[in-house]
Amino acid sequence: MPETSATLGRDSSIAEPIFIVGATRSGTTLLSLMLGHHPQIVFVGEYEWVWDFAPGASLPLEPYYEWLATHRHFRRHRLRVNRSLRFEDQARDFLHQMRAAADPGKERAHVGCQVHRNYIDALSVWPRARFIHIVRDGRDVCASWIKFGWLGNAYVAGLSWCKSMTEWKAAKTHIDPSRRTELRFEDLVKSPAAELARLCEFVGAPYTDAMLNYHKDTTYEPVDPSQAGKWRQQLSRRDLRVFESVAARELAEQGYAPSGEPDYSMRPWSRPMLLAENALRHHDARVKNFGFRLWLADIVSQRLGLRAWQARIRLEFNEIENSRML
Repeated sequence: MPETSATLGRDSSIAEPIFIVGATRSGTTLLSLMLGHHPQIVFVGEYEWVWDFAPGASLPLEPYYEWLATHRHFRRHRLRVNRSLRFEDQARDFLHQMRAAADPGKERAHVGCQVHRNYIDALSVWPRARFIHIVRDGRDVCASWIKFGWLGNAYVAGLSWCKSMTEWKAAKTHIDPSRRTELRFEDLVKSPAAELARLCEFVGAPYTDAMLNYHKDTTYEPVDPSQAGKWRQQLSRRDLRVFESVAARELAEQGYAPSGEPDYSMRPWSRPMLLAENALRHHDARVKNFGFRLWLADIVSQRLGLRAWQARIRLEFNEIENSRML
């Protein structure tokens, strides 16, 4: 008998998951590792991807299934599609499967995951979820995005960081205040025990020092307060000025002081030039990360609409990205 929304909802930890939300490189993984080392909490990984190609309620699911077949997270977790389920029930079932793999005996009372976007979609499926929003100085986020080649320059990074913050502000108005809380990355690395104790109270679990031992069995280093403010060494003066020209208002709203650098002068031609620069830098990073052959094949297969070739390329991308996670 296939599982339905009712049967999936019988597991209270799945019915009321913990979502760590925020922009990528804001400390969401660090926080999930900390909370995931609590004996009553299991974290299963990233989950926003479920809605990245989500069909509308009236659209067929076959294109979605085809997209999932080569998706890195779907394949890494060895998830299965249940074609008898509606889309929302399928989303619930994916989390159910991930929890079953991470905690087979269902010994932990709480299950959580990271959600970097699609907050309203997550809330529509789990209206009783608890949301922990973590915010980090956007300049540190920018420096990290550029370092890893995820974005090409500070202009697009500024737009992206502001978009993430705006998405959360819109979503949190729909979340019961008792089911959402916020923290700053800088406070977490400065006073981890105090922040984790507060979050444990929010979740409904007792505090334990075990959460500070995450570094003993992961690739992450122990808590280091110097991780805050690394933009001062990592961002060029130009990138800093460009980022602040886009995100100054959001930085101030979040309580981050300006650098004191002079404003970047935006000319009528600045936006198209910065967008072109971002695209060139991003392509350069992808060539370095995946190799020229794979980069070129990806572009050609997309332009020609060769879906079978594109699927094979996606699988090669997956292998390279997964190898970097080990």
